[in-house]
This record gives sequence, structure tokens and C-alpha cells, in this order.
Amino acid sequence: AAAALILASCAGVDHFKKPEVLGYQQYEEDWNLFEDILLGFHPGLTAYHSLPEVEAFLELQRSRLDQIDDYIEFYNLISESLDFIGDGHTAASHPEWYYENAGDLFFPLYLSVIDGELYCMLDGEAIPFGSRIISIDGRSAADIIEDLSIYTFSDGFPAEGEAELLNFAFADYYTDYYGGKESYLVEWESFDGENGGTLRVESPFLGEYDDADFEEIAPEEETLKSYEFWKTGSGAYYLGVHSFLFGEDGYDGDAEDWMKFLEKSFAELKRSGAEELILDLRENGGGDPLYLAQLLSYLIPERFMPDAEMFSRTQDVPFENYILPSLKGFAKDVEKELIELTAAAGDGRFVYKNMPDDEQVWVEPEEELIFGGRLKVLISPLTFSAGSMCAAILEDRRDAITIGQETSGGMSRLCAAADFDYRLPNTGIQLSIPTVAIYVNLLGSYPEGSGVVPDIVVGDRAAAYIEGWDPELKAAGVDLSL
Repeated sequence: AAAALILASCAGVDHFKKPEVLGYQQYEEDWNLFEDILLGFHPGLTAYHSLPEVEAFLELQRSRLDQIDDYIEFYNLISESLDFIGDGHTAASHPEWYYENAGDLFFPLYLSVIDGELYCMLDGEAIPFGSRIISIDGRSAADIIEDLSIYTFSDGFPAEGEAELLNFAFADYYTDYYGGKESYLVEWESFDGENGGTLRVESPFLGEYDDADFEEIAPEEETLKSYEFWKTGSGAYYLGVHSFLFGEDGYDGDAEDWMKFLEKSFAELKRSGAEELILDLRENGGGDPLYLAQLLSYLIPERFMPDAEMFSRTQDVPFENYILPSLKGFAKDVEKELIELTAAAGDGRFVYKNMPDDEQVWVEPEEELIFGGRLKVLISPLTFSAGSMCAAILEDRRDAITIGQETSGGMSRLCAAADFDYRLPNTGIQLSIPTVAIYVNLLGSYPEGSGVVPDIVVGDRAAAYIEGWDPELKAAGVDLSL
């Protein structure tokens, strides 16, 4: 039963000045708060480890505090700890002062992780498009990917595809982990193996711009498609649902547009007598579960709730003094809801009970327009939260054929509600911590700690991207150039 309020995802930006002093005392104080928050109420703390294992790991991390020499080492200690917990809705981010004082010695290339290897996939770089990166400053690409994995957070412990989340900000992650330099020695090889060598690339001079200058050089913000629908050349129909967030984070559309789109699309499927639908969730990082339920109502002929159970480990929002000021009003609302709508389960959890009808999310079958033909679902490491929940339910209840790579969103559970941004008082590091966990309403049993594992695993994707075709669509029977 999904409460409308608690499922809102929150984020705020508050300025924090560069600290005058950072030493053992300051790092220890921040670590104590970090540890208290995790142990005190994180709903997924023991999802994949026992409590003694978590406590032992955190104690080992604490023992390293006296070896910390600078801010970035402490930030990495926090990141390693969150990576161990295994929850994709939990994350750390730098305070604003870090970026204001980072200078211009960032790693200068935009690189991509594909099928466990590192590639240059951007035209105009110093290294040719499609080249495989062998090493940077003598470190192998494999070792670099492994080191930087502390910055990628997912539900459980998915396969190596989780490393592709590094593609969001590889240059930043590389600089965070290894530090900034004036130049970097990059060893590369062309995709066909006929060319290659080593190249020293210089850090870019970022320069300083006032607001007017920045407005002139900044690219216009791109509006992203939330969804699309068309007929493929093979006769199947393609339904791309790239987000369950409409009108947010750059995505277009709204709730009314979404409902009209669904009705029109599935009416066309009905009218055409189509036997196959390809649902593309590869870029779907989640959003509102209500929009998820509305999509499922055209695909599953039964009434059910997408979540089997929602619970918290607290009925109040602890450590409110450290929540970003912009979120404190929301924290009060969440606290009120937890008190009113949850009940103690006797095992340290507070489970949502007796939800008001207007705060429950149900899949209500659209009887006349339900598509009952073959369903193929495209997934990737970017499929997360409500996106992964959608893929899991369709694989479980519709026996859909999943194609692609394992999702970073969990198959059977996720910690996805009432995320709060805490600010550690000395370093200013921001922690995004969820309050509520969800068990997905599945009929079968699945291994803990994995995402949705595709029935058809698509590999060798670098060649497809270089040659300009879509590997997952081709595996689904559609030959479409990018």
C-alpha cells in the first residue's frame, strides 16, 4: 500500500562554506553521525548482511580514521561504506564548497564503461571514437573500474553491469579517487586493434566566468521524452517508457498526458491486432509508482498492489537538526504520516497498515484494452527503482521475456521512499538516506541481492554502438540503426 506523501523523493541544495579546519576530531564527529544514522533507522541496513557483519565492517572503517589525511579520503571512506550496504537509494555527494575549490585539474576525458571495459565513445576527444582504453597512468582499465565501483550504488550486488553507472560522471569519479593532475598518460587501442599507443592529455583550464558569461556558453537544457510509441518494421510495436517522472528532472509530460498516451497507444494495439509489444525500460530510473500502476493496468489482467509491504524502522525522523533546512518541513509531514499509518511489527519494523483508500496504489485492469500478446522488456543497469519494479512484476506475473543487462534496481525489494538529505556538520558531505523500504508484490521467489536478470543477456555492445545499431532492439527482433 503506497502512501502518496511518503513516496515523494526529496532533494535540496543548501550552501555550505569550506571548513576552516578538517582533522581527526572533525572526521570522527562526522563519522559518528554517519554511523548513527545508518544503524539507527536505515530500512535496508541488513537486507544483504547480518547486523554483526555490518557492525564489524563499520568498525573496521572507523579504525581507518586516524589514517585520513584529507577530505577526499574521508569522502571515499563514506562511499565505500555505502557501497557495502547495497542500497541504490542511499548515496553520498560533495558539498558545494568542494566544487568551488577543486580547481581545474580534473581528468579531461569523457569515458564509458561497456561490458566491463573502458571506451572513448565521444567524437572530438583527443583519442579516436570507439577506442578501448588499456590503462591510465599505468593503472589497468579493469583496476580503475574496480576502484571506482565505490561510487556506484545499487540494490544488492548486481553483476558487472553496475559499473556502467560510472558513465554518469567518470571524469569526476576518477579525479575523486586518484586526485587531480596537470596531465594524464592514457594508453589506448582502436577497436579493430590496428592502431593505438599512448597519449598525454592535459587537464582542461576551466577558467572563471561570471553569470552572464556562463549563460552565453551553457548549452540549452534538453527536454527528454518520458514515453514514445511506434510500429516497428517487423510488425511488433515499440513502447518506450523512459521515466515515471513527468515534468521533473528534464522529462516532459504530465499525469493527464500520460493517461491519454496510454489509452491511445493500447487502443492502437487492440485495433491493429498486434501480437508482440516491446517495452523499453533501459533508461527508466523510476519515479511515481502511481504511473507504474497505470501502465501495468494495460498489461496484467488482475487487480493487485505493486508493493507487497512497506515498512520503516522508525516512527519519527531522527537527527532532524542535520537534515537540509529546505527539507525540514517535509520531514515533519513524513513523521506525522509514519505515526498515523504504521504499526509496530514486533521485529523492530513499523509496517504500513490500514491505509486510506485515497493513499493506496492499485493496478486496476483496463479490461477492454489489456494487451495479452508476446511481451518483451528491454532492461539495463540504468533500470532502477520503479523502473526495475515494473520489469520485475512483468517478468513474474506476465512471464515477459527480459532482454539486456541486469538492472541496478532490486528484483524483490527496494528502499525507495522518503529519502532525506543529511549534511555532516564538519565536512558538509550530503547523505541521501531513505526511511521506507518496499517489498515488491511478486508471486515467485527470487534470489536476494540481485536485480532483474535478463532472460536474454546482450553483450558485445561496444561494436554495436560504434557501428550505429541498437543491440537490445536487435535481440528483440528489430533491426534499427541508432
